[in-house]
Amino acid sequence: MWQGHHGTLGWSAVVLVVTLLIRFFYQLYFWRSLFRKYKLPGPPHHPIWGHLHWSVKVVTTQPRRIAPQSIPVHLQKMLDLPDMFMLDFWPLGPPSIVVMDPDIASQFVVKRSMPKHPGRFKSLPHQSLANIVLASCGRFHGAHSRP
Repeated sequence: MWQGHHGTLGWSAVVLVVTLLIRFFYQLYFWRSLFRKYKLPGPPHHPIWGHLHWSVKVVTTQPRRIAPQSIPVHLQKMLDLPDMFMLDFWPLGPPSIVVMDPDIASQFVVKRSMPKHPGRFKSLPHQSLANIVLASCGRFHGAHSRP
């Protein structure tokens, strides 16, 4: 049954792989060029690795199984970064704004409550919308306000 279609199936697989590679390199170029174009504050940016190589340096100097949330703190101390900076860990995750100053953080959380990132469901796929951690502005504030 498949004997006559080996060539077609093989070429289809090649076209699929080439298309995925082109898409990957296009996105790599897109994300890396944003940091070059806008010269955002953060660790020195590598055109291919972004800031991934800095996170490797942090992880190798810390105890085993370091919490990923502590990497920006160690980067700030190691490189003397400002209280707000950008990290580019693409393709492991989207570029992130790191805020270490409580006054700046209150701008995002208290004074003008920003909506949560849509990717929050990817990191906690087993959770539902009823979960208070995943809830956005109105639902979160309603659950935490006094009656």
